[in-house]
Amino acid sequence: GLERYQDWAAGYEEGVASKDPADYKKYPFESGIVKYKLEGSEEGEKIVYMDMGGYKIAEYKIIKKRRNKEEKETVMLIGADMITIDYKNKSAVKMHNPMAYLLADPDRDWQKTGEKMLIKMGYKVVGNETIQGKNCAVWQHGKQKLWLWKGITLKSVEKVGGKKTIETAVDVQTNVEVPASAFEVPEGFELEVV
Repeated sequence: GLERYQDWAAGYEEGVASKDPADYKKYPFESGIVKYKLEGSEEGEKIVYMDMGGYKIAEYKIIKKRRNKEEKETVMLIGADMITIDYKNKSAVKMHNPMAYLLADPDRDWQKTGEKMLIKMGYKVVGNETIQGKNCAVWQHGKQKLWLWKGITLKSVEKVGGKKTIETAVDVQTNVEVPASAFEVPEGFELEVV
């Protein structure tokens, strides 16, 4: 059993290392920057950077707290690796996501894959609306709603218990220059690989 596992692990690591970034392409454009306004139980803003067709995705969230304090959250996806930034402790954790690696396929229609996942979770298309000039399909499951355009959520409404969170895109840019620093761990932060 151990020998079989070692053979599988060696093959898996080689497969991950040799995977073409184009296999992770999720969007019909090369790059994008989407800025969101956060309202409801979480007030603030969010910026999502996408590069290499979705091989690289970084989500930066700034949540406003009491007394003019802010809480920052950052999650990056680079291929099959997820990096979470902890600003309080000046650290970052990098984890490999086998599912992202196994789903990476140059022939995959990511938009259809995403829609199939939503259907399995109980979502249904309930209409179409325009957000920032983009025609979105509106998906709903109970009190949750998503406005999707080309695989990107441009608006979401989430109601859990008595809390309601709304994220709405206020600026959508595609095929633009994305700063390389958006996908880098801040200088001086300790990186732990799990």
